[in-house]
Amino acid sequence: MNGKIPKMALEWKGRFDLFLRPHYPRVAVGMEGGSLVALRLGVKKNRKEKGLVIEHFSQIPIPKESWSVSFTKPNILSPDRLGTVLGGVLDRLGVSKGDTLSLLLPDNVARVNLLAFSELPLRKKEILPLIRFRLQKTIPFRMEDAVLAYQILQRKPEGECSLLAVVLHRKVLRQYEDLFRAHGVHPGLVDLSSLNLLNLCRHERFSRNPASEDWLLVNFTEEFLTVAVVCGEEILFFRSKGRPSASSSNGSSNEWALRELRGSLSYYRERLGGKELACCVLRATTPASDGFLENLPEATGTDTVILNPIGEFEMAAGLDPPDPLLGQRMVPLIGMGLGRKE
Repeated sequence: MNGKIPKMALEWKGRFDLFLRPHYPRVAVGMEGGSLVALRLGVKKNRKEKGLVIEHFSQIPIPKESWSVSFTKPNILSPDRLGTVLGGVLDRLGVSKGDTLSLLLPDNVARVNLLAFSELPLRKKEILPLIRFRLQKTIPFRMEDAVLAYQILQRKPEGECSLLAVVLHRKVLRQYEDLFRAHGVHPGLVDLSSLNLLNLCRHERFSRNPASEDWLLVNFTEEFLTVAVVCGEEILFFRSKGRPSASSSNGSSNEWALRELRGSLSYYRERLGGKELACCVLRATTPASDGFLENLPEATGTDTVILNPIGEFEMAAGLDPPDPLLGQRMVPLIGMGLGRKE
């Protein structure tokens, strides 16, 4: 898959980081598509040239039946088998005991919510109870068992406020943390795939002045389909659906994804008063997604641009560029790495 980053202005004031801390190494590990994908970004050693270099990337299959994505149930079914694979990934990354890295998870391991308030307190300890109250009837477990993080998207002078809230089951998060801590490393930042695609799009390297047009992000993977509509600094719509099993799906995975996409856009237009879309930005990691790609212009009513920033980065000496499919798996990891500092 090839494509160019759209020349759009997506400079958001904040980052969509789930568990934000100030500084992390540009080392990230992602779990998607039945694989562990690793990325390490480094700074160019030539002082005359500023920029980042892809120092390492790799992909290792996860043993079947050792990992299963779920919002409510345990994800790591065989810590020993999965831990062995992770150990090999960490060795390739050159990660030492005591190091901190970033962990990228599939969207459907969490629940992303867009909430609007007529007014909102300024203090975090007063905001969290309000969010918990709004979400308690929509989450299929006790809010006491939830890890909650939020990002204020827009606060108007008259008091109205919109925010993005992310919920993850505490025991599920602990499973992932324990997996890494067993190797002596700390997953200091845990984040979601599509939120880092948005981070990538709004990064100064790939954006310009703020735009007033609505645009569409589609993230289609083996585990989920996420559809988001964005305008300037605000996410207007966000919906993520876990991919159905082959036995329960009606038709092919491409047909299912197109139905979900059309339904999402219908809601955006009819219920939210959505405008015409400037473009559709696609990231797809499914090998058989060509049929989906061919039907996107008809389903979205706009042109499709494949998110593919790999060619914008220099490769370390001796490192060949990834194949197109692995390149697509690396895209959100690049978005995560660009937001970190050494």
